[in-house]
Amino acid sequence: MKTDQGLWKRLALYGMLAMGWLFVIQLFYRSVTSDGIVTAAVDTGIFEGSRKNYASYKKDVQMDSGPSGASEKYEKIARLSSATSTFDEDRQRLYQLIAEEKGVIQFESLEGLRGRRVYYLSAGVPPEAFDTTVEKLQAIADSTGISIQKTDKTSEYLTLLERRASLEKTRASLAALKAKGGSMDEFLKLENRLLEIDEQLQDANLSIGQFNAENEFCTVQFSLREKEGFSTRRIYHIVKDSVIWTVALSAMLLFFGTLAAIGIWVLLLLKERLPDFIKKKPGRSQ
Repeated sequence: MKTDQGLWKRLALYGMLAMGWLFVIQLFYRSVTSDGIVTAAVDTGIFEGSRKNYASYKKDVQMDSGPSGASEKYEKIARLSSATSTFDEDRQRLYQLIAEEKGVIQFESLEGLRGRRVYYLSAGVPPEAFDTTVEKLQAIADSTGISIQKTDKTSEYLTLLERRASLEKTRASLAALKAKGGSMDEFLKLENRLLEIDEQLQDANLSIGQFNAENEFCTVQFSLREKEGFSTRRIYHIVKDSVIWTVALSAMLLFFGTLAAIGIWVLLLLKERLPDFIKKKPGRSQ
């Protein structure tokens, strides 16, 4: 009897130690992840559709056809994310920084309720201020992620210039045909075609306008996540959720452990009693 009591006491002690370890692990995990420190991914989907910015290299390239001396173009994007417990103050710091670096805010979005807000900002900054801006952005709040991507856009820019030159030649030819006169049907067809060319020229000019020297910017995309400080309310919720999780997991492990123990006990019992049962079965020779 004393041996059985000692065994049960040891099992209870091991169980309590296991629950304690589970509680400590969950407490640490929730205290870290609940304020967004572990999550370091930069959400780029929110910036889809925002304005694209381009800048030029210092050297020039020559085109086989179309304008010569067209500058090489590139797109440079820095994506940063940070977490802060002083959300409103750090938003103001963002505005001040963009203004100091002579940048232009091109997109911003605020999501979530107080205590769990997320602020997204996309801005164009002068190429010469890009590196210093990124460095200063990292100093705002607790940096949780950064990536910088640079893509050459010279080929795309030259293609747009060539397309515009081709459209202008086509328009000039159609305008010359229209001036010669003809039937009303031919006149209407030429007029419709000219309208189509004008629309395509307008689109091409808008795209080329993004590459103009006066519009040259590099892009910074910044997400600021609000986190709670270590307030009494936050600590209470972390402890409460950790206790609930630990008790639920322990109960589940105890339940399945008990089922497994019963199953093993039944199998051992069958193994022990089955030979005697077979021997006592009617019709068996002794």
